[in-house]
Amino acid sequence: MTRLRCARCGAELTRDLVEIPLPDWVAPEHPEDVHPLMPPGTYAVDPRGVSRRTHRSLVVNPADAVGLREHDDAMRLNGCCRRDGLDGPNQLCASCGAEVATLQDDCWVDWSTLRFAPDAVLVGETKDVHQGE
Repeated sequence: MTRLRCARCGAELTRDLVEIPLPDWVAPEHPEDVHPLMPPGTYAVDPRGVSRRTHRSLVVNPADAVGLREHDDAMRLNGCCRRDGLDGPNQLCASCGAEVATLQDDCWVDWSTLRFAPDAVLVGETKDVHQGE
């Protein structure tokens, strides 16, 4: 299992995750409902990203995030109904305030995603608490 941690302070930013290939961006069956692209408990490295800024970002299900808070700059939180993610990172480490991720979950996106900037996080294995029993 893997957890993402803040590169600045080491705080945990996700629950336990397993790496999988990035799912295909297929149009959702019901586009009026925004669903997470990533299944719960998984993450993927996006080799392309949606922009130069998100190249090699780590994509997770938004529900797997812990230790985050919204950006203090309201301009980073733009969107119609929620956050469109087009104005730079909009999620901060709750512990130290570092910009770590971009949440995109607005009503017009096909899939909701939480993208961690690769230079803002540390990817680390978690210890199995049942090991050695």
